[in-house]
Amino acid sequence: MDPIDEQQLSDLQRYGFDLELQRRWQRDISEGRLSKATNAVSGDLLVPPPGTVHKQPSRSTRAHRELEQLGVDIHSPEARVALRKHQQVLFIA
Repeated sequence: MDPIDEQQLSDLQRYGFDLELQRRWQRDISEGRLSKATNAVSGDLLVPPPGTVHKQPSRSTRAHRELEQLGVDIHSPEARVALRKHQQVLFIA
């Protein structure tokens, strides 16, 4: 992979890019720890059916206020950390 310049890094970080995670993945690939053979997914990954994945509501919307009233903070540090770690974040209202 070509090196990431400062402008690219700045642009990517606005969207949650984690440079250290990227570097770890690159090391894991080059050292053979991350490969098709070691992938934990054994089946096919399929696109979710239409209408099952929704964007999170922005802070200025009624939907966001309703989630806040339920005690759900989609902008919480915990939710952002989970997203950065590529964990699923599921909110059911």
